[in-house]
Amino acid sequence: SAYIKNYGITNQQDLIEVAKISAQRDGRKTSKYIENYGITNQQDLIEVAKISAQYDGRGTSENIKNYGVLNEEERIKIAKLAARENGWQVSRYIKNYEIASEKGRIEVAKIAVQQNGEGTSLYIKNYGITSQQELIQIAKTAARYDGEGTSQHIKNYGITNQQELIQIAKIAARYDGEGFVALYNRAGDLVWYDGEGVS
Repeated sequence: SAYIKNYGITNQQDLIEVAKISAQRDGRKTSKYIENYGITNQQDLIEVAKISAQYDGRGTSENIKNYGVLNEEERIKIAKLAARENGWQVSRYIKNYEIASEKGRIEVAKIAVQQNGEGTSLYIKNYGITSQQELIQIAKTAARYDGEGTSQHIKNYGITNQQELIQIAKIAARYDGEGFVALYNRAGDLVWYDGEGVS
């Protein structure tokens, strides 16, 4: 991808085909150097980005701006594909997609959290989700997939409802062999949940 210009290929269709093959092999480099292909059609760029996202969620998310995708719905679709491949890194780089729709960002987070509960929990603030109810649902899903990782980063969700936090703790304990998680109530007091009850 870095040296595609050296071949002197001028036919757009040939360049698109090479880019698609490259995207399957190395999504990061294809995304980083996509401009070198000189692909002008938005739909073709979107197709390459979607292929890249399925094989390298991190590399695509790091370099998504290089594709110049103007349609937000398409950027959301690419982010969702990337999230299925690497939820941690999509959560880390979600801002690169410039998704204005909170609904769209929530949809991506819900996919990312199933792929990687800990990484999504670590970077949940990057999604800019304001709905407490949506954050609670995402945290509950994260706890099912990675109880320990979710517990480690539960404060990042900014959940204020103590009862919901206890429910999340129960889910985390149930789905994680590590045993227990620690929670703090709003007063800052430590509340221990050990899988049997709160003390």
